Amino acid sequence: MINTIKNIILLAMFSLADCASTLPVQGIFFKASRDQFHGEITGYLDRTGILSVTSISGKKCFGEF
Repeated sequence: MINTIKNIILLAMFSLADCASTLPVQGIFFKASRDQFHGEITGYLDRTGILSVTSISGKKCFGEF
């Protein structure tokens, strides 16, 4: 019984290790041209992630955190 519970806990931990959440993002850069950006951000359980946005004028920005 205890081994079964341990196995279930280990299985849950391994299945959660690859979890990520991707959400849409939007923003406006007001400095020079008031460019509008849209894209997505993906965050992982280890507090890292990636950001990918594109402006209406075609500028692209990628980053990691």
